[in-house]
This record gives sequence, structure tokens and C-alpha cells, in this order.
Amino acid sequence: MPEKNGNAKSTHEAEHKTGTRGRHLLGYNEPLIDSTPLGKAESYGGHKIHPGDHCTAWETLQRTGLAPADTDYAEMPRGRVMFNCKEQRFSFLADACILSNKGVVRRIMKAMHLPPGNVKTETDPHYRCYACLGWTL
Repeated sequence: MPEKNGNAKSTHEAEHKTGTRGRHLLGYNEPLIDSTPLGKAESYGGHKIHPGDHCTAWETLQRTGLAPADTDYAEMPRGRVMFNCKEQRFSFLADACILSNKGVVRRIMKAMHLPPGNVKTETDPHYRCYACLGWTL
């Protein structure tokens, strides 16, 4: 069950000592984070990742009241953090709406205990909200 962690909501707070892998979404203009400590992350194609998907995480957040009940996860700005085992650095992939807000990026990085200077941030075509796709709701 996600817990409050500063200005962001996070899971497994006590285990986040060396950074985490996970997915993040923006709900109610606040980062919503579902994550796994690095030592417990799954291996996938040379990376350590948080298992699962945004859709399932969003449904859980909706059931707990942490995400808007009348909104589909695909409408929301979202992203993922993973650890590149070869490069020994974190990849922070996110919607342009998240990356353009440096305050939100800092809050997500802090909540996920990502080491400054060892994180590569970039957009990814999988993580584009309705606004980035040019949709209107």
C-alpha cells in the first residue's frame, strides 16, 4: 500500500537506501510512485526493473483513493526508472510533461532515492500523456 513520503507517495520507504526501480505517474498533480528496492528488482535485458505495468498500478491507486477514479492511466503523464547494469546508472524515462517540470523531477528522484549525477533522463514514446499526443479530453 503506498505511503506518504514527503511530497510524493512511495512504497517500501525503509528499503530505499540505494535507489529504486519503478514506475511513476502524475495524479492530482502529485507524483504517485510504485517501486522496488534495487536489491529486489527483476532482471530484464541488462537492466534491473520494477515488475508489473502502469495499468495495474493505476487500478490499485484508484482503489485506495490515491488516483482519480474517473481517469484512465494512459491519460496521465507517466514514466519509469530502471537501472542499467552495464553502465551502472539509472535511466529515468518519462513523459515530456514530467521532464519539463524540474520540481516534479526532483521530487520523484528524491522519493526514489536516485543518486544525483548518476541518472540519465529522457523521453520515451511509451510514456506520452493525452496532452503530449495532442488529444483533448
